[in-house]
Amino acid sequence: MIVDDESDILYVLKPGIEKNLGCSVSTFSDPLQALKYFREPQHI
Repeated sequence: MIVDDESDILYVLKPGIEKNLGCSVSTFSDPLQALKYFREPQHI
């Protein structure tokens, strides 16, 4: 699968992220903020 940009990546990964982490991606106002958060998690 080819993904054009990070928003597409978020769209593809969002269901898995929400299922696995029990965290709603929609709580982030900025999708890129969500990606940065999951790339560099401070909650672990």
